[in-house]
Amino acid sequence: MNKRALLPALLCAFTSSSFASDWDTRTVTWTEENPLSTLTFMMKGEDIETIKVVGAEISHSKQGTQRLYLSFIEIANDNSCDPQNTPDNVVVRVNGQPINMHQACELADGMALIQTTALSDKGVEFMMNAFSNSPDTVQVEYRSFKADVSAVGFTKSWNQSGGDAL
Repeated sequence: MNKRALLPALLCAFTSSSFASDWDTRTVTWTEENPLSTLTFMMKGEDIETIKVVGAEISHSKQGTQRLYLSFIEIANDNSCDPQNTPDNVVVRVNGQPINMHQACELADGMALIQTTALSDKGVEFMMNAFSNSPDTVQVEYRSFKADVSAVGFTKSWNQSGGDAL
């Protein structure tokens, strides 16, 4: 994920005004800007300090296997992740199902990025089925993040990136 372009993208995602107490949400599907990722942007009113992003991305692990990663991004603050003290494993809910995930934290350009991926084969299978079988969105929850993430175009993106090639 290109972190340098993230903040301008976040700001551009919210071009319409909304009521100060409402959350404004924008979703970029798998078939839009980047065929290997989807993002859901959330901002409360016009307060950019409240921006949160939940995303899913197809990428390859250090071992070279194709993986599905979930990302959680926010303006860095005292409650954001700490790269030196972030636990290796967390639980993320996908469509209400708790899944044990490996996580990594990075702070850059005033943003906190937490990236997760399923630890077990069952977790991987559940996430793949959730994105493959949903006609529209998959609900993702972690800490203060809760968003409906697009599943539209996921299977095509997965297969174009290599799928389950041996």
